[in-house]
Amino acid sequence: MNKRLVWPLWNLALAIGLGAFGAHALAGVLDEYGLGVYETARNYHMWMGLAWLILAVAG
Repeated sequence: MNKRLVWPLWNLALAIGLGAFGAHALAGVLDEYGLGVYETARNYHMWMGLAWLILAVAG
């Protein structure tokens, strides 16, 4: 595997894991606002990982 792909793929795997953690473990802990903030942060994390992956493949 190309070394440039390692960091973006780990970043995306972490984003997926954090999304699953938020959906299952934090659903009963955070209120609606907190879950919304968490989901927004996870979305930004996912989009950044995808952008890094595109740059790694293109570069």
